[in-house]
Amino acid sequence: MIMRKLLLFTFIIPFITQAQSQKDHGKPGDPNMCKVIIYRERSDAWKNRGVQVLADNDVITTFWNGSWYIWECRPGLTGFTLDLDAPVGTRQYLDAGKVYFLQIRMLSDSNRVIPDINFVDKETARKYFDENRLRKLGSFNPKEDSLRQLKSRLLWGSPGVYSIGLQMGAGAGFDDAVLVTLSNGKNGTISAGGGTMFGLTGSYRFARCWDMKAELGIHVSSLNPNNVSNANATFTRLVYGISLRYSLPFAGHFRFSAGPGIAGFNSSVMNADLTKVAGGSQLYFYYKPSLGYYIESEMEYFFRSVSLGGGLKYYTNNYEISTAYSNGYKVILNQPAMDEFRTMNGSSLFLFWSFHYYL
Repeated sequence: MIMRKLLLFTFIIPFITQAQSQKDHGKPGDPNMCKVIIYRERSDAWKNRGVQVLADNDVITTFWNGSWYIWECRPGLTGFTLDLDAPVGTRQYLDAGKVYFLQIRMLSDSNRVIPDINFVDKETARKYFDENRLRKLGSFNPKEDSLRQLKSRLLWGSPGVYSIGLQMGAGAGFDDAVLVTLSNGKNGTISAGGGTMFGLTGSYRFARCWDMKAELGIHVSSLNPNNVSNANATFTRLVYGISLRYSLPFAGHFRFSAGPGIAGFNSSVMNADLTKVAGGSQLYFYYKPSLGYYIESEMEYFFRSVSLGGGLKYYTNNYEISTAYSNGYKVILNQPAMDEFRTMNGSSLFLFWSFHYYL
């Protein structure tokens, strides 16, 4: 009999406790509930570290730098605590039907972070919300909160987030120069734009939806058609640029970014091996450094601290020839045969793929 009672209590007490907990929290929108708007102010201290807030030892959610959350509960004396090695907290009697504002701050003093949590009046909270853009947090899931909030930081995140990455792609130029006439009567051409690209990227998010992205890479276009057996040519250039992008996060895992940039084109050279063509020679055309512009759009899919993406880049610039050599001899640049090569249009459209690691 005693054993049966023990078993009964063992299985029933947890359900009673759970039901009591749900009863205490009540249903959202109940007029007998009280509402607490909790917000964490932006700060350089612990800007990439989340802090859990407890209400009478129950987890509400994890607050990141510049975030806020609405929590509803039954009226009564309630204690709110920052779940830290040295907990910090405050207590407040909550009245039914009222709205309260709970402020979280990370203060700094002599290279030491001092967490603080306190209730403030409506005017103080409203003033801060009006002057600062905060992101609203979702509900708390003990198993997924850490990963979800990390994704949230990367997608919607706070300022001060860096990334490094790789990008590669292929594209087409908008203007061609004739290098050789093929046996079928068609022309073998080369463009100063398009081809293939490979490079490194880095970005810094200085605001919630704005970042600066830098890139450094190699662009190489080749003879078209590229299946000519007795001729080969490439136009190679070093490309570096910086862009200002606006990012639009959506669907929990995606971010679309777009913006203009300015690019530099250096070490640009056309190398054409036409020695196997009748009357042909080995050509080297060197071009001056130039500046141009580009517009890029990119779609990223995030998981943990990594994203995979793809997008389009449109470049526009011109290349001015510096020197030219044929079989090792310097070529006169103002002759008619050089008309197509003295100034080459580098405008192009690339389709690219990207990989980013967020720090």
